[in-house]
Amino acid sequence: IGMDAVGFATSLVSLVQLTYDIILYLKDVKDAPADRLEIYAELTSLQNLLVILKNRVERSQSGDPWLDSVRGLGIAGGPLERFRNDLETLSKKLEKVEGMKKVRQALTWKFTKEEVKSVLERIERTKTYISLALENDHL
Repeated sequence: IGMDAVGFATSLVSLVQLTYDIILYLKDVKDAPADRLEIYAELTSLQNLLVILKNRVERSQSGDPWLDSVRGLGIAGGPLERFRNDLETLSKKLEKVEGMKKVRQALTWKFTKEEVKSVLERIERTKTYISLALENDHL
């Protein structure tokens, strides 16, 4: 694969890892509303798509028209950069709060209904972009 594909695949690997980290955070949130489960499920689904996309990018050949078009997902200000920004915002909101004895850490839920709706909409958009890119690979 060409150098651009390697860089793009590396970027996807870091995005998969960041998504995984947030999934782990969401798994550990105590006393969170059902919204947490919905975000958790959507991020898990999106992470799977990212892994599939990364694997296809790694297997693609230099000059592959699909690779050229899918790289558009990773341009500055593109869908994957916006998603990374969303994940970083999520990560900052999922702050760890130490217990009195510092024996165990619990995560607190700090999202309003509107924030949850917005996060879910952005995750869904990102999933759509990636799904379309993967479908175009078959065409």
